[in-house]
Amino acid sequence: MPGRVRIVKWEPKAEPMQLTVHYAVPDPARLAEIAVKKLQRELLGAGCGCHRAEELIGLLRDLGCEVEIIEAPGGTNGRSQFN
Repeated sequence: MPGRVRIVKWEPKAEPMQLTVHYAVPDPARLAEIAVKKLQRELLGAGCGCHRAEELIGLLRDLGCEVEIIEAPGGTNGRSQFN
């Protein structure tokens, strides 16, 4: 740590935990397009590993887009557990 920085408290939270992060999104439509492409790749098993399908669906919901998985990988039909 730099000399000007002092840790005042060090009590990491118990696992698992959930973080709440807020972003200013200048172009929600563009971010939604990117999220849909990432979701498609994730469902095909070719995702980058940055975001799980559940996270991408939640992001899309926050952006005002509703997604329903009508055919899960492996050919099973029905509503997804992500909805």
